[in-house]
Amino acid sequence: MLTSFLSRGSMIALVISNLVLMAIGLYYKLPLFDILLIYWSETVVIGFFTFLKMVIVQFYKDPSQKMSFEANSAEAKIAGAINVFSIFIKLFLIVISVFIISIFSLFQLVLIVALFGTEEMQTSKEF
Repeated sequence: MLTSFLSRGSMIALVISNLVLMAIGLYYKLPLFDILLIYWSETVVIGFFTFLKMVIVQFYKDPSQKMSFEANSAEAKIAGAINVFSIFIKLFLIVISVFIISIFSLFQLVLIVALFGTEEMQTSKEF
């Protein structure tokens, strides 16, 4: 129930912020390049917070799911090795995800500037 409310709240906030941006763009007659750049920066911010939530969830451990082994048992040694391997895999995936998301965002920015920025940047008005 709480999760659906929060996701509905996030959706409503996103729609309202996009409507406000469209109203500002129409009122001030912003060039297309400026509007696309604002939407791109909004995507980067949303991606950052989504990534931050994913990292927090990955390293969160529920204390009720603890496994108990005898200190020197084979199961304890295997569980310890799996835990260390799991931490390295998580860190590796975090680094790779940051790299891929950064490259994707940079590519989006280059496309926006290449397709809409050349003429629009020269004719845009200063406030």
